Amino acid sequence: MIEARQIEPSPVSRAVSQVLSEGWTIFEGVYPQDEVDFFRNILVEGWKSVGSPPLKADSRRPLASNIDVGPTGMAVLELTKRHAEAASRLFKPIIVETLRGVLGRDMRCELAAGMLSDFDRPFFDWHIHTDGIDDARIGYKRQYRRFTRAERVTTLLYLDDINDDNGTLLIYPRKVDDPTEPPYDVRQHDWDGMVELRCRRGSFVILEQNTWHAVRPKRVPGLRTFVGCFFAAADATPSPLSESPLPLLP
Repeated sequence: MIEARQIEPSPVSRAVSQVLSEGWTIFEGVYPQDEVDFFRNILVEGWKSVGSPPLKADSRRPLASNIDVGPTGMAVLELTKRHAEAASRLFKPIIVETLRGVLGRDMRCELAAGMLSDFDRPFFDWHIHTDGIDDARIGYKRQYRRFTRAERVTTLLYLDDINDDNGTLLIYPRKVDDPTEPPYDVRQHDWDGMVELRCRRGSFVILEQNTWHAVRPKRVPGLRTFVGCFFAAADATPSPLSESPLPLLP
């Protein structure tokens, strides 16, 4: 008798399944160091171009065209428009295929931006990105709707090691159709059942839009940088933060 061999799922199918069943996934160290340096240098040069100001402000305010600063750090917007090589380096096939598996073949990239912060930023309270909008931009008037499928994800390309010194990412796993209300106080640092994520620079994290997450503060001087994107299903409600048009995905 010939034993049937079990076929292992591909990295893409495993990642898609994890996003739908747990609300997140990670591609550990998928970007080589030269590409990580490329994106980090873009962000650091953007910061220096506006005079290297403090990376935290009580309310969000512009520093230059497509660069602003607020309570969560400094944002460098329209990253793929400002730098011709950024799109080809950012949108890797394995990640694009995973996003299409979650959102549909005709999904779109709504926004690609860089973020910088440092040890002045306190604990980043638990939050979600339903409809691609941060709570502060809608006056904390979140509507906790129910969903039957994934309509949008947030992605994080980390340009520095994520560890206890630089501030770990906290994730509360959930299925796509689970309730979207916060299960605990959003200012509480530790939630029962949370995942505390540590990873090396060059890792890429995908969060379904209703997955609650938070960030511990840095404990040492220096920058904490990442590239963040919103991706949405073709029929999802457009985010008011969308950049249009963005480069075609591979």
